[in-house]
Amino acid sequence: MVLPEPRFDPAALPAFAVTFLVFLLVAAGVRKFVLSLPERGGYRGQLVIFIVVTLGLLAVLIALPLEDSLRGQVFQLVGLVLSAAVALSSTTFLGNLIAGGMLRTIRHFELGDWVRVEGHFGRVTERGLLHTEIQTEDRDLTTLPNLLLATHPVKVVRRSGTIIGAVVGIGYDVPHARVETSLLRAAAKIELEDAFVAVKELGDFAVTYRVAGKLGEVDRLISRRSKLRRAMLDALHEDGIEIMSPKFMNILHREAPAPVIPKEIGDGREGAVAPEEVAFDKADVAQGIEAKRAAIAELEAKTAELEKRVSSTKDEAKAAVERERDRVQAEANRLKEELQSDEDQLKDQES
Repeated sequence: MVLPEPRFDPAALPAFAVTFLVFLLVAAGVRKFVLSLPERGGYRGQLVIFIVVTLGLLAVLIALPLEDSLRGQVFQLVGLVLSAAVALSSTTFLGNLIAGGMLRTIRHFELGDWVRVEGHFGRVTERGLLHTEIQTEDRDLTTLPNLLLATHPVKVVRRSGTIIGAVVGIGYDVPHARVETSLLRAAAKIELEDAFVAVKELGDFAVTYRVAGKLGEVDRLISRRSKLRRAMLDALHEDGIEIMSPKFMNILHREAPAPVIPKEIGDGREGAVAPEEVAFDKADVAQGIEAKRAAIAELEAKTAELEKRVSSTKDEAKAAVERERDRVQAEANRLKEELQSDEDQLKDQES
């Protein structure tokens, strides 16, 4: 499309300058405010920035100091450019945008949840307009497009508990009942609920056993898996059961086929800090922020309800209702202070 030579309207220049200046100030202010919020404003904050920028650019176009006929042609040109951009980026931008809205609607996972998708495993730290961020066990932050989460199976560890287990290979010379007794003792040692032992495979040289049980504290998922394997080592060695196949014994112990058992058996020393506290610091803070927000909203709703009861209660019971209202209000204020501290901590971790 060939545009005629620009025909400016000098009288519209002051309005255009004011509109453009206001757009820049509003966009900068909104962006600064959204980025100061936890999760950088999350889905809603990024959506607000998108809407503000879109409306601001539209207002600037309307305020262009051009004659009406020329302004109409500029709008047609901008419309063609936007249509082409949408057509070229529809598979990525719009796909992630729609997927982000879908994920927020179905609420399949929350901040702090353990998720696994396409080989990525970690805890959710941010849910944005176009992406979701998880923190891995290496403490690194991984950004996943929302379209990936919407089009692939996502495994979410339930907060009410999950099943953890480990496998081990034992020779055929050891009765399975003896192995199962040792493995169940190992599961009980780390307080797994409803533990069980299954025979997974009858191999050429060894029997593969799996011991598993329900773990209630999913926040300690990684360390409990390590503790389970350590407890299995101790229990099997204490019972004189060698964790090696007969093939290994035949090669290395042809003359003296004695079982290979460590001379010292016992619990190893654990670190002063659990690995989850080091690896998932941001995920822990993000999960705490969301929990506090939910608790504050519940307490504020209860405060409003008690406020109504104060006005409708007689003098005899009014004092008791007022005391309960003040207690709930004080608890809400305490949580707000903790929430502010957590938000400041999250900002420090992101910087």
